[in-house]
Amino acid sequence: MKFYINILFIALFSPLILMAQSKPFSLEDCIEYALENSTDIDRSLNSVQLQSAYLEQSKASRLPNLQIGINQQFTSSGNFNNTDGEWNRNSNSTLNATLNSQVTLYSWYPARKASALIPIEALRHE
Repeated sequence: MKFYINILFIALFSPLILMAQSKPFSLEDCIEYALENSTDIDRSLNSVQLQSAYLEQSKASRLPNLQIGINQQFTSSGNFNNTDGEWNRNSNSTLNATLNSQVTLYSWYPARKASALIPIEALRHE
């Protein structure tokens, strides 16, 4: 009996599903659908954003780099002297502070050609 109910359900609702797919696409609809769902465009935009991030990173590498560090260490030890019957305590405290600065005067990497940046600029204007 369940089998017949399932067949009846499919027979009643299948025309509705098939009619939803029978709408023809015009050329404009196809182009709009392709532009909305294209992964190539998204990948190109991601590539432009990645190249922009690389450009900002290379610009930032020309700036001076400053690092500050502080380290504190405290050690304490105690031992019992059997001859005197006293505890001997030794304590040591150290504090280290560092300040480092770095400036790139010359980079040994070859400079990029200006022609390598043309596709990036072309993609930005599209």
